[in-house]
Amino acid sequence: MGRLALWAIAALMALALPLQAEVRPLAGHQDPAFQGALEAWLSGDEAKALPALAGLAAAENPAAQVLLGLIDVTPQYQGRWLYALPRAERIALMRAPLDGSSGVSGQNWLRRAAAQEPMAAAWVQLWDGNAKTEVMLDFARLGDKSAARTAAKRLARRDAKGFAALADDPDFPSFAKGLAIRDWQKTDPLRAKAAQEVLPAADPGRALIGPYKPDPLALLALAETDPALWLLDRHLASLCPNSGDASARAKRLAAALDMLGGWWGLADLGPPVAALIEPDRWVASAQGKAAFVRLLPDPDPQGDASIDQCLADLLLRGAEERSALK
Repeated sequence: MGRLALWAIAALMALALPLQAEVRPLAGHQDPAFQGALEAWLSGDEAKALPALAGLAAAENPAAQVLLGLIDVTPQYQGRWLYALPRAERIALMRAPLDGSSGVSGQNWLRRAAAQEPMAAAWVQLWDGNAKTEVMLDFARLGDKSAARTAAKRLARRDAKGFAALADDPDFPSFAKGLAIRDWQKTDPLRAKAAQEVLPAADPGRALIGPYKPDPLALLALAETDPALWLLDRHLASLCPNSGDASARAKRLAAALDMLGGWWGLADLGPPVAALIEPDRWVASAQGKAAFVRLLPDPDPQGDASIDQCLADLLLRGAEERSALK
């Protein structure tokens, strides 16, 4: 067997979908008061949910601290009621007071929760500009695919190195396969070539390593097994219920992926905390739908007669939502 064939086998094993890590629950998530606040937030009732979460966070409920901390730093999770608050009120609501200090900015609740919750500790580590690629694996091992995708994106934006060195780990996220290949292109071209040959032609990660224009039907087929594409497809099915035949659905999926910015945009999809909100629940919720449209770009002022009508409506909805948040 030739060396390239051996590399192809190794690449296939390294880049295969990893074992599904169990989602690690957060302490305090079973508290009925927390569940009520979470349900109110998912329904879009920030005025009821956020003060309740703030009270629970102050009472040292880790689940509330993690959720509130992520809402505080993630624009697509923030709605009109929160944006309308004066800055001082918003900080007082969303952040922990600084111990022994009269500072006006407060402290993100994730920093408080990090002492006892690995999920919070991983987020705090990712915020460090010198964070290593291993933090992506921390999220994957905690069972949070969305957070692992976010970590992959942020690390890639910083031009972090080391994805290839982690690719043989069974917890390596499939979403980061393109990043591993990109590393190998510089350090081991033969392995990069072998790994690229076994990467699905429709995999959005291909845009990281070369030209990428997927066949829509192949993209739709890949969405059955790829967690990020599956989530995008479910969002579209929820917001565009009259999806038509497979061809129309596939074209809509491909167009939406392009609108989001491809691989980079997929990294922003998903609930704040997988341990608290299952993907199906997120997609069906008012909060999940609003977060999705906030990620879409503004409509083309020149118009585009070829654009899918539902996607055109979603672009307008997203633009209206962002306008209301200014």
